[in-house]
Amino acid sequence: MSGDKKECGAKSKVLGGEQAVADWMAEHTKETGHERYQRTFQDYALVKKAEQ
Repeated sequence: MSGDKKECGAKSKVLGGEQAVADWMAEHTKETGHERYQRTFQDYALVKKAEQ
């Protein structure tokens, strides 16, 4: 998270979806006034072999 001129250092826990992230950012903005966030996403893909 970033204030106007420097990173504030706050970090959220792992959140379970886009709405949870949006809610966390909104709350942090309300508490601090910070408006810039770095978001990192991770997911898994399952690729099945084609039958021959």
